Amino acid sequence: MLILVAASLHLRHLPRDVGVPDLGPPGSRDRLATGLARCQALGMKADGDPACTAIWAENRKRFFSPDAAR
Repeated sequence: MLILVAASLHLRHLPRDVGVPDLGPPGSRDRLATGLARCQALGMKADGDPACTAIWAENRKRFFSPDAAR
C-alpha cells in the first residue's frame, strides 16, 4: 500500500503533455504516402522510375533522421 501511495505522489508531478512530434509541412506525409503507394502498384517497373527513386530517397531520409525516434 505504501508503494502505491509513493508512486502516485511521484507520478502526479510529471508533465502530462508529451507533445506531438513535428511531421513536417502539412500534406507532405500525404504526398509521401501517395507516392509510395504509386510505386508499390508499379511493381518491378518502379525500379527504373525516377519519381519512385526520389520518393524512396525521401522515405529513407525521414526514416533514418534523428527526429524519427520522437
